[in-house]
Amino acid sequence: MVDKKSFKFKTNIPETVEFRFDTPKTGKSEHGEWFLYGVKKDKEETAFFATPYLHDFIQSLNISKGSIAIITKKEHDDGNRNYWTIQIADTEYSSDDMKKKTPPEPPLPADKPDIDDLVVTIMTCYRGVKLNAERTEEKLSEEAIQKLATAIFIEASRKGVFIKEGAVRDITEEEQDDLPF
Repeated sequence: MVDKKSFKFKTNIPETVEFRFDTPKTGKSEHGEWFLYGVKKDKEETAFFATPYLHDFIQSLNISKGSIAIITKKEHDDGNRNYWTIQIADTEYSSDDMKKKTPPEPPLPADKPDIDDLVVTIMTCYRGVKLNAERTEEKLSEEAIQKLATAIFIEASRKGVFIKEGAVRDITEEEQDDLPF
């Protein structure tokens, strides 16, 4: 299977990629099982085929959609075989470590939201819908406002958009009393 948009790793050349999906596309060919990972590289959508060895290594690190990693194909000093390193945040892992019984525990990607980000985001969604509802001629019920705010929050979450603490003005006590949660 040849894909014009895919790229191949070159030995000792690190490639920074952002994973676009939680799992790769898989299949079988005359060459055996294949794993096609959709990624962004240099702001362009592309993909790479992983060997079963690289695929197992990626899976052992629990890499998922949105994870940013620096992947490098390396060669052992004796030149007998290749191995891989994957750097996530400030930690580098080696595929040679997979041979150990306990694989390294990967860090959570830096861009994963914490509970405070989620709370601020849902509160901001609710406040925005409520304020916009007050400005329209059509009055919305509290239930409709909650449903719209929840839908916006879910869509923002799917796209990885979270509002950080302090990014918007603080909600007044009066506004907090209006929140349904």
